[in-house]
Amino acid sequence: METTKNNAHILIADDDLDDHYIIKEAIEKLNVNHTCTSVYNGLELIQLLKGTGKTGEKLLPDMIIMDLNMPLLDGLGALSQIKENEELRNIPVYILSTSRFEYDKQKALQLGANNFYSKPYKFEELKDIIKEIYNRTFTVF
Repeated sequence: METTKNNAHILIADDDLDDHYIIKEAIEKLNVNHTCTSVYNGLELIQLLKGTGKTGEKLLPDMIIMDLNMPLLDGLGALSQIKENEELRNIPVYILSTSRFEYDKQKALQLGANNFYSKPYKFEELKDIIKEIYNRTFTVF
């Protein structure tokens, strides 16, 4: 038996618009209630989480799916700031990156990422990754 979080809020941080689209599409295939918010660089991510951006909007999502290679503040820098912050550190953060370097994976995990995935080439593989992320975050059993 599986219990999932209703009305999950997922924050996607990636500078590639196409990646936002396909990640959201993969999430849609889970047939779960969710809301997705997109940011396009690490600085925007941190500002939204802390409420320090131009609008003052603050968001504490149920999980973050984040790329490493982003402008203004890269994923490792953003991850470090998230995990050093008392209010943010318990938000699950999953890295979904084009990087295939073991160093990037180990550094992300060392900084507190819940897991690291290399972006797949096939949509079916992405759906499997998103399902695993969702299950790691919200499954009770």
